[in-house]
Amino acid sequence: AAFPSPKSVRTPEQVVAGVGAPVPTALARFYGVTPDFDRALGLRLRAGRFFNRSDQESGDVVRWVVNDEFARLYLPPDPVGRQFPWARGGKPVQLEIIGVVANVLKNGNDEAPAADIYGIRRDTDPFFNPALVVRAAPGSEPATAIRAVLRDVAPEAIVTIAPLTARVSASLAMPRLASALFAGIAILATALTALGILAALSYGLAQRAREFGVRAAVGATRCQLVALVARDGALP
Repeated sequence: AAFPSPKSVRTPEQVVAGVGAPVPTALARFYGVTPDFDRALGLRLRAGRFFNRSDQESGDVVRWVVNDEFARLYLPPDPVGRQFPWARGGKPVQLEIIGVVANVLKNGNDEAPAADIYGIRRDTDPFFNPALVVRAAPGSEPATAIRAVLRDVAPEAIVTIAPLTARVSASLAMPRLASALFAGIAILATALTALGILAALSYGLAQRAREFGVRAAVGATRCQLVALVARDGALP
């Protein structure tokens, strides 16, 4: 499954006009994808369906799959199956919402979900800066095979291959560093606090040496003295 780099799309008033007052414009990231893109990337389908091969055939209906955030911001309840007036290439067509998928945090976990639109890519559509999503078997190394296939198709193409796990790990690098720093500071603060409490308790016990001697003289056992010290030291 393939898709180009995302781009901002402004939808007209007719598209987002459902029930209630219409929204003038809607700003979203648009992805032109091919069938099985959802399976390759592991998108979670909330309602409706994703694209199939028949959706690539040219017709008078433009089909979109949107994410939860787009549906929440711009579409009426239960948007699957609804059609809106649309224009493609200057010609009036019908736009149909065929599915809703879960939000994907493409820019890291520290950003709010953005509105996304997935549109089917036809063979006649322009294809700039494509990105390929390949799902491989666990433990396999498909990079060599992918490069060989792409070299046969586009010998002059510049190819960069990175596992999705590596990209996810890179997006978490800064939060992990911050967590490690906070954990280190917390451990240091705990150690300094424990040393301070220990010093205070030691000083207090040294000042009560005469008291413990008197208690022992009148019959206090070792266990009773230890319990007294433990009780007095538990609160700090």
